[in-house]
Amino acid sequence: MKRVELDPSAAEELREAINYLEAQRSGCGEEFEDTVRDALDIIGKQPKSFAPYRDRYRKFVIQKFGYLIFFVEFDDRVWVAAIANGRRQPDYWIDRDPNTDNTA
Repeated sequence: MKRVELDPSAAEELREAINYLEAQRSGCGEEFEDTVRDALDIIGKQPKSFAPYRDRYRKFVIQKFGYLIFFVEFDDRVWVAAIANGRRQPDYWIDRDPNTDNTA
């Protein structure tokens, strides 16, 4: 299994989505967080099994919540560029750099 790192902006997107969903319905934010954590675990185990996106990226679709996880696999890790609501402007995150401080 490869280590999964979230870009700081992706980590913030996750926090914002959890808070938003929890405000909409009690327990929904926690359910979303659990779903994302499970997805990240699967991505770390099988990163090549997800659909390619824009040359170097792959995407994991969380259909129940309408979110997408965009990531890049490296030799030693998987870097998550975005945890994006499917209704947001496409590719708003595309300029994020995996070589920045990814401590999230």
